[in-house]
Amino acid sequence: GDTIAGNLIVNGSLNVTNTTYFGTQAFASIDASGSINALGNLTINNSVFFVNRDTGNIGIGTTTPATTLDISKSDNTTLTIGPAIGAGTSRTSDIEFKAMSSGDGTSRRQTGNIEAGWSGADYVNSYLKLRTLDSDGALTDGLIITGGGDVGIGVNPPLDKFHVNNGTDQNF
Repeated sequence: GDTIAGNLIVNGSLNVTNTTYFGTQAFASIDASGSINALGNLTINNSVFFVNRDTGNIGIGTTTPATTLDISKSDNTTLTIGPAIGAGTSRTSDIEFKAMSSGDGTSRRQTGNIEAGWSGADYVNSYLKLRTLDSDGALTDGLIITGGGDVGIGVNPPLDKFHVNNGTDQNF
């Protein structure tokens, strides 16, 4: 094939067929101001990032993602979720769960979330909440674990190591 020394500027569409490989090639950056459409699988640096064209599954660290998002690493794997540095003063991070809210599959609705956060200075009042929708459609704290190790079910904040609100408010 042809080699281009310098920049390749395309005003319009760039169609690439066969295999496109960003493996051991040393690219400083690839900038796109529009969309990058890949009709086949997309692999970056062997297996660092992989998109399966048939399933839509995304693999990070694997070229055989078994689920919608499959993160694999040979040692400890950590997924970080949080606000961007300098993006404001948010003190919470959430994982949101949604399910279809219509019979025809055209709309989704939040069904619950996991929220992690803190209040006060120096992370002293951290917490982890598991929240679900109540009968009115509002998110309700189902389970909360505080930074001090207190656990509450149906109550926030828990007032003891294990605090259950079952109508009689029991502490253990």
